[in-house]
Amino acid sequence: MATGAWVARSEPFSRREDYDHEYPIAKMSKNKDGQKNGAPAPPPEGASGELVAEQAAAEIAHRIFDPKLIELPFHRRVDGGFLEYASYVIRDRAIPNLSDGLKPVQRRILWSLHEKDDGRFIKVATISGHCAQYHPHGEAAIQDAMVVLTNKRYLIEPQGNFGNIHTGDPAAAARYIECRLTELARKEMFRDEITVFVPSYDGRNQEPVAFPSKIPALLMLGA
Repeated sequence: MATGAWVARSEPFSRREDYDHEYPIAKMSKNKDGQKNGAPAPPPEGASGELVAEQAAAEIAHRIFDPKLIELPFHRRVDGGFLEYASYVIRDRAIPNLSDGLKPVQRRILWSLHEKDDGRFIKVATISGHCAQYHPHGEAAIQDAMVVLTNKRYLIEPQGNFGNIHTGDPAAAARYIECRLTELARKEMFRDEITVFVPSYDGRNQEPVAFPSKIPALLMLGA
């Protein structure tokens, strides 16, 4: 029975049995306040009467939901927080930087290859583990991005089964495939002496904001 207004009866209840007969209560467990769960609340002190459903429904003010009507600070907090987070995800994970044409995960992969570069091929699993200190979203995301970037063939030279973009065949496991920087990437992507660095996500390392690249990587790699 819905909560509503108590109205006066012609005769008050004289016994508890009369009240129980008017408002039957199932045998239920009691809550911490000693009131039975699911039982209707007794009438207020000093009042006796019955609950009129029509009057209770009339007192409830219904309003059509309008998403444009923001009245509470909580609504503004949720709305603003969601927009800020969505903008951060799009800007810092999905959109290439116009300065060097790279997404953050691509830049971190190339920087890891640059740090480990000795001219020989390196296991993809080794690079993904090293890159994890810059990219906090897991080695699986790094390995997938590395396969896509390698299949462009401009900046990373592959060795092993990196899949086939035409047939959709996946790449082999990261422990079986290797890669290294191309000669183009070594000569045109990195200028350590003029590169701006910022702390990584945990503050333990320094990662580049953008590479002072001489090539139009955005046009070469696409978005």
